[in-house]
Amino acid sequence: MYPKRRKKSLQSSVFSLQPNFGLWSLVFGLWSSVLPAQVHKDSSLITAWANNVSIQRGFINISDTSATDQGSNRASVGSPVNATGPADGSIISLGDGGIALYTLEEALSDKPGPDFAIFENGFKEKVPPYLWFLELAIVEVSSDGENYFAFPSISNTQTQTQVTTFGQLDQADIINLAGKYPALYGTPFDLDDLSKIPEVDIFSITHIRITDVVGSLNSDYGTRDTNGNMINDPFPTPFWTGGFDLDALAILGASSFVDSDKNTAIKINVYPNPVTRAQPFNVSLDGLITDQHSRIEIIDQRGSIIQQADSFNLRSIIKIPGIYFIQVRTHKTKIVRRLIVQ
Repeated sequence: MYPKRRKKSLQSSVFSLQPNFGLWSLVFGLWSSVLPAQVHKDSSLITAWANNVSIQRGFINISDTSATDQGSNRASVGSPVNATGPADGSIISLGDGGIALYTLEEALSDKPGPDFAIFENGFKEKVPPYLWFLELAIVEVSSDGENYFAFPSISNTQTQTQVTTFGQLDQADIINLAGKYPALYGTPFDLDDLSKIPEVDIFSITHIRITDVVGSLNSDYGTRDTNGNMINDPFPTPFWTGGFDLDALAILGASSFVDSDKNTAIKINVYPNPVTRAQPFNVSLDGLITDQHSRIEIIDQRGSIIQQADSFNLRSIIKIPGIYFIQVRTHKTKIVRRLIVQ
C-alpha cells in the first residue's frame, strides 16, 4: 500500500461479475462457475480467527532492491500481531513477493460453501474511472506443512500496459486472489476448489500460505495466474507500506444457505439467475397446493432479510452485486435457492 493521500472508503457494494472460467474450469472442474461473495468481518459464517502467523517480508521494489523507505529496502509497516485475531483494519505490509504463513490451531476441513476468508485493506477510488485500489495475493494450503497447493486463480486485467503505482483495478477481472475486496470484507476460499488434486487432503488443512502478487508485467519477477497470464496490479509501490496489506484470516463454518430444494416436492424457480444488478427477476414456486401458506424471503450473506412476501410469486430487483439466498418457508418446511447478482 502507498502512503496515505486520501481517506480510505469502506464500501459494501462491491462488484462480483463472474466471467467465463475457460481453461481453469476445464483443468480443475470447479463445483460452480460462481465464487462466493465477500465476507464481512461480522458475518455469522465466521467461527474463529487465526492467531499463529509468521512473516517473510519482501522488498519495497523488487525491480530496484537498493531502494529504501523509512531506512529499509523491505516493507516494514506493522507486525505479525496485526494479522492475528479479528479483522480491524490494522495490517502488516508484506512487500513484493512477501509471505505470510498461518499455522492453524485445528486442522481445517472442507465443508459446504467457503472455508476461510482473507482480509486486506483495499478501497474504492474517488477519481475516474472510480474502480478499486487493490493489492493481490496468491493463496496456498498444505496438509503437512511442507507441500503447498495454490488455489486456481485468474486475472483478466489487461497486460498491454502496466497498472501504475496509484492505478485502479476492476474486481470483475479478479478470481480467487486474496485482496479482491475492500477493508473489513474478506475474500473467501473454498477447499473444494482443490478437490481434483490428489496430493492435498482438503479434509485436514494445517497451514495457509499467502504470497504477495508482484504486479509487474516484467516476466523476470512478475507473478502469473493459473493460466500463465501475468497478474497486473499496482507496481511499483516503493514504500514501507508496499505489497499486500494483511489484516486477518477468518475460519468459516458450513453455510446454512445452500441450495436445498433438490429433494423436496416444492421447487423454487428464479429467473434470470444470475441477474444483473437493478435488473428485475422473478421468483415462483412449484409443488405447493393452492391453500398452502408460503413466505418468500430474500436474504443477504450476513443473514439479514432484505425483502419478504407472503405469496407464491415475487418480482424484485437488487442493486448491490453479490450472493443472495431465496428462502421459502411453509408450515412444514424451509428450502433455499441461491441467487447471483452481478
